[in-house]
Amino acid sequence: MEKGAELISGSSSVSSIPCLGNRTGFTLTEAVMVLAVMSVLLGLGIPKMMSYRSKSMLRGAALQVSGDLTGARMEAIKQNCNVSVSFINATGYQILVDNNGNNSADPGETNLIKNLTDKFQGVYNITADTRNIFNSRGAMGRMRTITLQNPSGMIHIRVSISGRIKVNRSN
Repeated sequence: MEKGAELISGSSSVSSIPCLGNRTGFTLTEAVMVLAVMSVLLGLGIPKMMSYRSKSMLRGAALQVSGDLTGARMEAIKQNCNVSVSFINATGYQILVDNNGNNSADPGETNLIKNLTDKFQGVYNITADTRNIFNSRGAMGRMRTITLQNPSGMIHIRVSISGRIKVNRSN
């Protein structure tokens, strides 16, 4: 028999191949290398995640405000009365369905106060006209711009004279 045939047929020379035996687990060097690679990847990824979270909070707040403005406009048309959206501080606003047209909250009128920091931490500043009123046709007296801002940027919400609401990202 030839020498190559002995290896194929399972002769004793096959058992001379070194075997790892019952070695299990990782060596200390392998574990340290894995930890080093993971720490580098985390070091690169965490700042991106924080930036993404900040941008996401700003977008969410802008969608919340534009949704509330749209709801206020629809309510003005539905109830055939004025609905005002008043920005009361840097993070909050009030929605008032003013059934009697006296521009103040009376018993029986819907009066909602919203604070963006309850849901969207990190939205630091809302800049807008103090009182924005939708009339019974859903229109406003003039064009309005509402600006939401945090460290990741700013978003403008524009309300046209006809009451159309548009969200514009400035960066």
